[in-house]
Amino acid sequence: MCLVYGEGDNTPDHQRPDGVIGEWALIPKENWNIHQRVAGATKGTVSFANLTSVVGGQMSREGIHEFARGEHIKGIVKIGIGRTLDVVDGIVAKKFGTRSKTGAAVDAGLDKALVVDAAVTLTRAGVMPKYFAGATAVQQGRITAKNAKIKKAGGEPNPS
Repeated sequence: MCLVYGEGDNTPDHQRPDGVIGEWALIPKENWNIHQRVAGATKGTVSFANLTSVVGGQMSREGIHEFARGEHIKGIVKIGIGRTLDVVDGIVAKKFGTRSKTGAAVDAGLDKALVVDAAVTLTRAGVMPKYFAGATAVQQGRITAKNAKIKKAGGEPNPS
């Protein structure tokens, strides 16, 4: 058994190594597991963690639209499942040794898209007040600006 980044330590599930596209790059190629080989060959695009992120994002999106149509219980359940999968994706990536910049971008991109979709959909449905949608947009803009500032300073924003 070879040690991979974060294995046996207390790094957060979404923490990924800086300076490489994925944590598999920190171990000899001959020690990669099947998940790391696939992730390495696709620059982190194809992984169970990314599949988990996409399925969770779609579940959340469906839930948002169902809630907006008045199907509140069904919508809340789907949103709950989708957002749970958003946490599980990091656990999956850590377990298989496939945490990566690509996975982080997929995860963060889906999160941002869902915030926009929810704000627009729920405001149009009269569920979310316009001022709250505006405040949400400002908050997301601040997060994006802070991440850009961290990157410009040579850092890598890592959720923890």
